[in-house]
Amino acid sequence: MDRTSVSRELARFRLAPPTRLPHGQVGELRTRGLGSSSEFHELREYRLGDDIRRIDWRSSMRTDRWMLRLYREEIEPRLDVIVDASLSMGAFAVKASRLRELVALLKGLATRDGFRARARRFADGGPDDAEGDFDLDGRLDLAEGLRRAPVSGAGRPWRIVLSDFLFETDPRQLVTSLASGGSRLSLLQILTARELRPDLHGFYRLVDAESGTEKMTAIGPQEIRRYRERLQRWNAELADVARAHGAQYLLLEADRPLGELARDVLLPAGILVPAGACR
Repeated sequence: MDRTSVSRELARFRLAPPTRLPHGQVGELRTRGLGSSSEFHELREYRLGDDIRRIDWRSSMRTDRWMLRLYREEIEPRLDVIVDASLSMGAFAVKASRLRELVALLKGLATRDGFRARARRFADGGPDDAEGDFDLDGRLDLAEGLRRAPVSGAGRPWRIVLSDFLFETDPRQLVTSLASGGSRLSLLQILTARELRPDLHGFYRLVDAESGTEKMTAIGPQEIRRYRERLQRWNAELADVARAHGAQYLLLEADRPLGELARDVLLPAGILVPAGACR
């Protein structure tokens, strides 16, 4: 991981402000250092569907309107970075490096910009923190990891998922589980140029990164064409399902520098905004 590159992009960008705050609340982005999550923050008028147990009776009597008490935990925006830590993400050094840089950038921006942020790697033992040069050693794919340890919707976080999505699963089930309880979902697919546009000719020993199974096979133009067509169909299906759930799907080529990905992909997609943009 190139920490200098991460530091440079931290200075150039900010994380986009939340498009929707949890529970439909209205307010400014919280700043750091405001106390515990149970700290009282403000009152707002009751809306249909709100928990009546949160009504502030004294304020309601004074204003002649039903008023709710809001707390920091309910207003402060949250970001969950979900990291595919399977062996396939570390199959290429450039892919592993770009993944770690993206995690560091997103979490660093979120923490600096007032989000409650966490980055979690999903591997064989369930989710744990993704910090620094975290391991990419899982033999379970991300879909299986999420089935074993479903994501929590506490605080209605914005979820950004980093994976190559090169595993067999029902895309509808995957996206539905990731979108559940969240306020926004962004799927970032990280692939190398060799994975997108392989140029192989001859006999090869293919090894499955997670299972370790091997297969000797001949690869020529027809096999390459079928592989690319299948990958394009899978990516298109993933993008369609994401759109149907109000989520976004982005393809990031790991061979491109972090700065180019931030400027050319994450910025136009509304994940990042320029550092000088008003919040």
